[in-house]
Amino acid sequence: MERFRHATVVTIKGKPRFLRFQPGAPWVTSMAQCYRALEKLCLKCMLVMEEDLELLASFPSFTELVLIYCDRFGTRGLAVVSSKCSPCPCSCP
Repeated sequence: MERFRHATVVTIKGKPRFLRFQPGAPWVTSMAQCYRALEKLCLKCMLVMEEDLELLASFPSFTELVLIYCDRFGTRGLAVVSSKCSPCPCSCP
């Protein structure tokens, strides 16, 4: 994080399948301190809690979340992300 402080897109992959679903909170908390300009986050094979999604939604420029083989989040967390995130800069319908 020290090296890429101005990153706007981050991808984090958890452990291989046999050890999958690593907790997401340590990564999200660290990103909240370093990557305030984060626009897109892709998480793979991670545990993503409702609180993680709420914290991501607080990033001022956040517009895109990709969750691949993630677990533990629900409708409430996704609703917070969709309601607080910046609108898509493209002309999406």
